[in-house]
Amino acid sequence: MSEKKINEKEIKKIIEAYSNIFALYMLSRINNKDILTSVVNAVLINKNFKPIKSAEVNNPINFKTFTEDKDSCLDIVATDENDKSYNIEIQISYQTFFIGRLTYYWSKMFIGQIEESENYDILKPVTSIALIDFDMFDGDNMHHLGEVVFDGQLKPHLKNNEDVSNLMRLHIIEMNKLDLSKSFEEMSNLEKWILFFKHCGTDNELLKKLVSRDPLIEKAYNEYVKFTGDKELRTMIDRVIEARRIKNSEIYFAVQKERKKE
Repeated sequence: MSEKKINEKEIKKIIEAYSNIFALYMLSRINNKDILTSVVNAVLINKNFKPIKSAEVNNPINFKTFTEDKDSCLDIVATDENDKSYNIEIQISYQTFFIGRLTYYWSKMFIGQIEESENYDILKPVTSIALIDFDMFDGDNMHHLGEVVFDGQLKPHLKNNEDVSNLMRLHIIEMNKLDLSKSFEEMSNLEKWILFFKHCGTDNELLKKLVSRDPLIEKAYNEYVKFTGDKELRTMIDRVIEARRIKNSEIYFAVQKERKKE
């Protein structure tokens, strides 16, 4: 583990207040394909899906020139070796329109695969992965999966034996339901990554053990140290956070205004 110390207030501001900025920074870097692949596979394997061999980001961003424009996307968009697409995001606060927005971005990625007049048979499955830091479902289960269902059947028997269940998959992981009573050996890879995203920069002893034992987590931690130690990046992040705060306020008041009309 790096000996470089991180200012705790800066960590809280960057990771807890806007952690998808760091996730985009880390996962979109070309030399971090192994981390991106590991994160995606941790989610897939946790629901018994076949792991991918590799993943590559489609929207790499140079944070030195990144703008706080309202249309700037902070999600990670990636494809695997079979051209299947993945959208990864981290959401820290509850929004009444969250599921609608998640589904919207999934559908946008799905229809964006083809142009008008192209054949539909070239469409590939699209998977959305959302790491959220608020309670959304009842119970203690951390990982939730949404798929295409017909007549109550997850895999309906179509006459042509076509499998439509994999076209749309929404993975929602409630990070605050991570079971910290588990030992390092008992944790799944998904739980280890959630521990990293949720507690990096804290004095969590389990995380320290994880960093010392897992080369990819250690690599991710070193990226985190580099990220939080860059003054120019922190200045840019302050602008992005403020722009997003204003945008969220505008959305909130717009929703409230519409409700008053009802």
